[in-house]
Amino acid sequence: MVKLPALPNPDKALSFIDTASDLIDRGLSVIDKVSNKLDKFGLTESPLKEATKSSETTQTTTSALKTALGASAEALEPHTLEYQLDLLLDELSHLETEHLPAKGRLLKIPCDCISKASRSLRRHARETIPIAAREGKDTTLFDTIAEEADYLMGIGTLEAVKSGKYDAEYLSHSGVISNFRKSVDKMLAEVKSGADCPECEELRRLSRVFTERRKASS
Repeated sequence: MVKLPALPNPDKALSFIDTASDLIDRGLSVIDKVSNKLDKFGLTESPLKEATKSSETTQTTTSALKTALGASAEALEPHTLEYQLDLLLDELSHLETEHLPAKGRLLKIPCDCISKASRSLRRHARETIPIAAREGKDTTLFDTIAEEADYLMGIGTLEAVKSGKYDAEYLSHSGVISNFRKSVDKMLAEVKSGADCPECEELRRLSRVFTERRKASS
């Protein structure tokens, strides 16, 4: 009769796994300590930091970048003025060319798309106000966009669309939104034209580095 091989001892297997896990944790701890040392010397893009790709390492990198540049926390986030204006253009374009001309209907079926899109537009407009103010831009445009979005939220609900009461108004507001889009587009072009500013370009570069590392660690 053929003799079957002995089964592995489960206790020994678990012990081996625990030991391996402990060694890995110690190794990562050493890497993290070395990375922190490198941060003090301004070496914020070391291979060791890329190897860990942990949330804690990303936060350390961000802190070092802020210190080196002397920038605020908000400046290194992806929420730069250029980023916000791009978001606003998307929201405005959807309302101008899709939701409002269709009078809040999808394939002729009433929906609450105007209200939803307007809520998103209002949020982005309000987010842009402090960002634009920090860069010395007039925030009146964003205040007005937020007010317009707030109004559209009220007349763009499913019930309002079904009533047909605001059909003509949806079309007229499409023109209003179009004017806002053109104003935002003009401001975005002005912001992008300032790319020859060395400090601004460095800030954008560091912002991209931070965004890429945050995505890699997630």
